[in-house]
Amino acid sequence: MGGRHHDRSRRSDARDSRALRRKASLVLVLLVATGVVVSMLVLRAARIAQLHRQIDELERRRDVARSEQQRLEQLLAAARDPAVLEDVARRWLGLVFPGEEKAVFIEEE
Repeated sequence: MGGRHHDRSRRSDARDSRALRRKASLVLVLLVATGVVVSMLVLRAARIAQLHRQIDELERRRDVARSEQQRLEQLLAAARDPAVLEDVARRWLGLVFPGEEKAVFIEEE
């Protein structure tokens, strides 16, 4: 009779051991899966941060371009002003209106 009890005990121990190994394997699989998910989230967060930095840089460059555009539009508006055109023509190009005479002063040393 003692032998049967001993066999049952061994089978029970073997079942417990297999169950324990299954649980350990399941825990290991869950840990690996959790690690993979966390890694993916960290990589995604890093990519999002990089994209935010790129957006900030592009917005800064856009603002610089808009400022430059405004400056150039002001220059263009001034260049189209008849008074400015006349001043440039007279001072820098030495032009005069028909019927006017140009006087050139030469300084003596």
